Amino acid sequence: MSLSTSLALVLSLIGAGPFINPAHAASLTHGVFDPTFGTSGFTTASSVGVITISSIAIDSQGKIVAGGAAPNAQGFAIILDSTFGTSGSVVTQISSPTYLTSIAIDTQGRIVAGGYGYISNKYRFIVARYTSSGVLDTTFGTQGITSSVIGTGGAYLRSIALDSQGRIVAGGVSVNSGDKFTLARYTSGGVLDTTFGTSGITQTGIGASSNISSIALDSQGKIMAAGQAYVEDGFRFTLARYSSDGVLDTTFGTQGITNTNIGTSADIRAVIIDSEGRIVAGGRAEVTSNVNGFALARYTSSGLLDTSFGTGGFTTTVIGNNYDVIKSIATDDLGRIFAGGMIEVSGDPFTIVGYTRNGLLDNSFGTAGIKSTNVSTNDRVEAIAIDTLGRIIAAGFVSNV
Repeated sequence: MSLSTSLALVLSLIGAGPFINPAHAASLTHGVFDPTFGTSGFTTASSVGVITISSIAIDSQGKIVAGGAAPNAQGFAIILDSTFGTSGSVVTQISSPTYLTSIAIDTQGRIVAGGYGYISNKYRFIVARYTSSGVLDTTFGTQGITSSVIGTGGAYLRSIALDSQGRIVAGGVSVNSGDKFTLARYTSGGVLDTTFGTSGITQTGIGASSNISSIALDSQGKIMAAGQAYVEDGFRFTLARYSSDGVLDTTFGTQGITNTNIGTSADIRAVIIDSEGRIVAGGRAEVTSNVNGFALARYTSSGLLDTSFGTGGFTTTVIGNNYDVIKSIATDDLGRIFAGGMIEVSGDPFTIVGYTRNGLLDNSFGTAGIKSTNVSTNDRVEAIAIDTLGRIIAAGFVSNV
């Protein structure tokens, strides 16, 4: 089966006017596709070949920047508009294989892309920075790219965030004598920041095995790292908070770490910090034997489950047959939460689920809180974002287009 470049789809909750760049945006009202965006609310881009969009960001002009792995994982691929790169896209061959997993836009409009690649017989953290026009920024790293060897068995970068000083925080997993939560911080010049952790790197072993899937920075510059850890007899929703210097914040959870048992097995794929400083984490949980559903939990700023959310602090939603998983989450100005991911039903539709601020399905969104659309025979949402007008952009991949 061939997979096309993924599309950007937008759902709007508030009804809004056109974007500055209407070729890359759209609006929906309460989960209705915006017909002014692409074709019936969807668009695909095939200029760089077969890729899957893994991350999106919205720039200061409202344009959507999408990033993913180039065809056959030969490098980073970034898509914007016709003014960007070559015919709207840039492909950077770094190693084979290489995967772009996360992108961000700095205060100067430069695009920072993070991922991992196989270099000299080991997977490494890789970060690249581009100008707003899609050219590698040669003031960063080595000709625009930096890579880091972490762990005896290699390392995989899953998520990046930019702090108030323009430094790049990268989170993922390093393979040692057990996978570990791993953070690295780079200066704005693309070198490891030696004031962070140990020579720029922090590794934390949690349980028998652990890894970071997503990171977020709070208003104080503390780093929230989220993923999973194998604790006692199963995988758990796992959060760890670090100071801006890369040291575990012992005021959070238990000595800086919170593990939550949801079902028989669970893991976090995405984390955000809402406007009230609460931590919202989304992923999947095995709610009954071999049946996995969307899982969403909210924590107080001190790392305790927020019992005003869902049931005892978390909620699960089973939509498909046996494997539903949240890949990305976002909140709007009203505190509502939107989760995009994959579900296993006939056709594996493009799916977004809307929740109220209290963790209940939002019946005003889609059908009973769920918006699923079959674009092709195998669709998946990998990333979502909400623009300044409250419109939801979802991106991922569709097949056989």
